[in-house]
Order: sequence, then structure tokens, then C-alpha cells
Amino acid sequence: LQAGQRFEIVSPAPNWSIHHNLVSDCLHPAILDSFGGDTCSFSENEITRGSAAHVKAALEIHGMFRVDRNHICGFDEPGSAALSLFPDPLGRACRSLYWNNVFERCSIGIAESRKGLWRSSRSIGNLFPPGTPSTHQ
Repeated sequence: LQAGQRFEIVSPAPNWSIHHNLVSDCLHPAILDSFGGDTCSFSENEITRGSAAHVKAALEIHGMFRVDRNHICGFDEPGSAALSLFPDPLGRACRSLYWNNVFERCSIGIAESRKGLWRSSRSIGNLFPPGTPSTHQ
């Protein structure tokens, strides 16, 4: 290593789960900001904006996670996203799994900090009811 280089130790299978929570009225409702992995899940949570104002994203993803069967609703302020995707801490696109989530009444379904992050992920059965465009920004 040389001075200034980054060194990270990453567990190959951290194996944690965040599930069955109700998150509402928060400026930053949920931020998954770690490397994650195939065994890390965010499942069956309900996230609503409630009375919070100027919320940029319901769920920020900064690593690889299994995000499944969540209901994200009411992030309908201009520019507010249901999911906001970022590369992992080393700048790599992640192959997260987005499975059977419902994104309802959100201004933006999927926002990307860098083009191609949604395309590099695995997406199955997500619902974008009328009022939430699934287009990426």
C-alpha cells in the first residue's frame, strides 16, 4: 500500500436482516450505507413520508442488499424518490436484488447517483402504481 490508498476489510457474508418495521415522519427514513452482501436483507418494511418535508429519498442504497416486499408510499414532493441508488463504498455498481416491492405515490420511483446502477441490479415483480413513474433519473 501507498500513503493515501484505501484499505477495507469486507465480510463475505455479514448475514443481517432489517424487517417488519414502520418508518414514518423522518427526514432520512432508511439509509443502507455499507458493503452489504447477498445475505443482507431489508424486508417487509413500511416507509411513509407522513408530515416530514423535503425528504429526498425513502430508502438510500449504498451497497449490495436484498430489498424485498417493502411498501414505500407518499414521497410525492418534487424530486423525492422511493429508492435512491449509489455505488458501494469502493465506487462499484452493486447487484442488489429488488423483489416484490410496492412504490406508491412517489415523485420518482428510482433515482440513480450514477447512470446504470438500476440496470446492474436484479429486479423482479416491483409495482409502480399510477402516480409513481418507474423511470430513472
